[in-house]
Amino acid sequence: PAKSEDYGRMINEFHANRMKKYLEENHGGKIVIGGECKVSERYIEPTIIDSPKMESQMMNDEIFGPLFPIFGYTDFEKVVEYINSKPKPLALYYFGNKDSKEYQALKTRTSSGALLLNDALLHFANSNLSFGGVGYSGIGVVHGKDGFREMVHMKPITERGTYNGFPF
Repeated sequence: PAKSEDYGRMINEFHANRMKKYLEENHGGKIVIGGECKVSERYIEPTIIDSPKMESQMMNDEIFGPLFPIFGYTDFEKVVEYINSKPKPLALYYFGNKDSKEYQALKTRTSSGALLLNDALLHFANSNLSFGGVGYSGIGVVHGKDGFREMVHMKPITERGTYNGFPF
């Protein structure tokens, strides 16, 4: 994607450098794929990082870039507990079967701006779906009818006749 005119770039060098710092910090994870950064071109290669440390900067900031930390698990109950112990995320991504007890637990026992099954972008790319967070990850939505309603003020108007029925 580095040479593709269709692959997006970071909005500015500051944010490209922010992505680079996440990758260069001692995050303790393993870069599975990607990792190339050309800050002057604002290019950050799509990157999957396996199991970065929870205390790492990338795991404590909202990334808003093409870095994708992933984690395996053996006890899904601990996953749900961990998610619920943190501020509500903008999105949760689950890769697996929609009928699995794990996915059903995410749907019913966690709260997030969006929950995606086997996808990591469609909720934002679909302009008909609301996109927004809950609490710490954002208030309000953009896109679709809900986004329109969020961005306009629906002014209520109440009109009554001049007759005053009160005996004053």
